Amino acid sequence: MCLVWIKQGGSTTQDSGGNLVCGHDQKASILWNDFKERMGVSGNPIMLFNLEVLMHRTEDLSSLVLPVTEIEVSNIVASLPVDKAPDADGFNGLFLKKCWPIIKMDVFQLCREFFISLSSLACLNSSFITLVQKCSLLFPQMILGLSH
Repeated sequence: MCLVWIKQGGSTTQDSGGNLVCGHDQKASILWNDFKERMGVSGNPIMLFNLEVLMHRTEDLSSLVLPVTEIEVSNIVASLPVDKAPDADGFNGLFLKKCWPIIKMDVFQLCREFFISLSSLACLNSSFITLVQKCSLLFPQMILGLSH
């Protein structure tokens, strides 16, 4: 109930008791207490599915740590949609498919090195944004880092 008041309220709102609440700390306290009350409540949900039928126990999971094969990687690339990019780098499925004969050996090598812990893929998941100041070409020595 108090969350509805906070959502619909403006700069002032009311708590569940109808008291006017204006300050940030008071509103934060209302949200925190409501959160604690909701998280402290547990119910016994009814299982609607028979998990024993849906999920089969597998004892041997050793295949999960095997390196991927060149066929598996090629099949993944072949199944990529041509109009979607898996990342912000702009290389969509069409690019990968058209360039696959050229880049596939490098991709295979990357996969092999990854599975034996020679390559880290962390660099693929990060970006650097650099702000470059606009400057006049009146002083080209400044741009080139030259000094008198």
